[in-house]
Amino acid sequence: NQPILRTVGLTRQLSLRNFKISGTAAGANQHGLYLQGDQSGLFEINGLYIRVCGGDGLKIDSSDYSYVIERVYSTGNLGYQFNIDAANSPCITLLNCYAGVVATNSFGFMIQRGTVEMIGCNSLVVGTRPRSWLQVGNSAVGAALVIARNCNFESFTKYGVFVDTSSNFQAYNCFFIPDASALLCQSLYMIDPTPISYLDPSNFF
Repeated sequence: NQPILRTVGLTRQLSLRNFKISGTAAGANQHGLYLQGDQSGLFEINGLYIRVCGGDGLKIDSSDYSYVIERVYSTGNLGYQFNIDAANSPCITLLNCYAGVVATNSFGFMIQRGTVEMIGCNSLVVGTRPRSWLQVGNSAVGAALVIARNCNFESFTKYGVFVDTSSNFQAYNCFFIPDASALLCQSLYMIDPTPISYLDPSNFF
């Protein structure tokens, strides 16, 4: 019931490339890759496949910085496929990342706080009853800003993007495509966003 791979404070200049993390779905604290601790950063994460962990696939705590997370495919984990708390964490970019099979009533990408840019991210198979492909902010802990460019919010059955209280979402050239079997779903649901939210006319609903 521990993370499979975990970093702690003052971890610097770590490069992780082209390997697979496979869990056992045992225990809510068994995250696949858990980046934890103050002042960790300058990480390059490229080409990871994370699957079937009891917790989150990729989990990032607050107060880390300067991450480029590229080509991470996180699927079948019982928590969130990506769980990022970016409070006090500038320069977090998700590039060409994929949320695979998402547990019922869970999320593909959960951005708890802070600012995160998502470029070319997508969902492949988002399970039968996921709550949302992406949640922006968590009113229980704080607000977030997510800037999405060229992302495909696909296969959702409830919300494509759920923006929690006082958080913000900016989308440029994104596609919002619900699952063919979905009824009463919404591409974008926002609760009291602040004025910097923006949807570029290039988006497709």
